[in-house]
Amino acid sequence: MRDEMLDGGRSVPVQDADLLGRLNAYFDDLEGRLQQGQGWLIFNSSRGRGGRILRLMLQRLDPYRPFISLHHMTWRDFAIHAYVSTIALPRDAALREGASAPEGALVVDRREREFAIASNVTNAAAFQLTHADLLILSNIAPAQLHEAIVLSQTAVDRAAHRRAVIALTEHDPWSLAEAFNAADQTGTTWRHFHDAMHQTSLIAH
Repeated sequence: MRDEMLDGGRSVPVQDADLLGRLNAYFDDLEGRLQQGQGWLIFNSSRGRGGRILRLMLQRLDPYRPFISLHHMTWRDFAIHAYVSTIALPRDAALREGASAPEGALVVDRREREFAIASNVTNAAAFQLTHADLLILSNIAPAQLHEAIVLSQTAVDRAAHRRAVIALTEHDPWSLAEAFNAADQTGTTWRHFHDAMHQTSLIAH
C-alpha cells in the first residue's frame, strides 16, 4: 500500500488507512471507474485531511493526463461561478435590455466588454463542469440558495451522463444536509444531490 503518498512521506493517520487503500484501488482502475461514472463523496475532510487526500488524488491522476480530462474547482471558485451564472449575469442582461437612458459610448463599451468577459469565463467553467471526464470539487459548503441549486444540478446532470464527480467536504452527512436545507428550505436540492451522489459514488467518512 502506498501509505507515503497520502501525506508527503509522513505516516498516515490510522483513521485514513482504509480510505487510502480504497483510493489507491480506485486510481489503479481509473479508466474503468470513469466509464461507469463512479466518483467519491468524502465527508469530514477538514483542511488538513482534505489537503492530504487532494494531493494524493492529483498525484495519482498525473499519469493519466492528457488522456483523461480533469477539472478541479475549489468551493470558493464554484460559489463565485454559481453566483455569476445564476444571479449576476442574468441581472446584468436584464439591465442591458431594459436600459432607456442614453449613456456615453465609452461607458457602454466598457460595460459590454465586462459583460462579454464574464460570460466567456462563466461559459468556460460551465463547459468543464459538464464535460470534464472527472470533476473534483473540494471543500463543498453550500450556504446560499444559488450555490445549492448549481451544486445539485451539477451532480444530477453528471450522474445522468455517467461523468464522475469527486466531492470533498468538511461536513459530516448530517451537517451537510443541514447546510443544504438552510439554503433551500424545500429540501429539494439536498435530495437531488444526495440521490445523485449515492447512486454513482463511493462514500467515505
